[in-house]
Amino acid sequence: MTRINNTLVLLLFSLFTIAQSECKDVLFIANSLFEEGKIQESIDALAPCIDNIKDKQEALEGYKILAIAYQEMREVEPLDVSIKKLLSLQPNYQKYPNGDP
Repeated sequence: MTRINNTLVLLLFSLFTIAQSECKDVLFIANSLFEEGKIQESIDALAPCIDNIKDKQEALEGYKILAIAYQEMREVEPLDVSIKKLLSLQPNYQKYPNGDP
């Protein structure tokens, strides 16, 4: 039984490490893709990693990128989820007049 538990712990740790390395520069990558007009690719890069971002400012930026990307793609439900998560991190969020749609 201990061997199975050790194997399971090792497997979970390996998956966590892989997820972290794949998400290392995800904000930069997602933002770059978005600016290149590759909106869906930006979403595809950021969405699986957004919940792994621990820094509050980075998470806010990630949810903002996702919200704008979902708005561009006219995907209402994930747009609402992204905005709600952004607002849960910063309830008094004010949009930038010339930067936020």
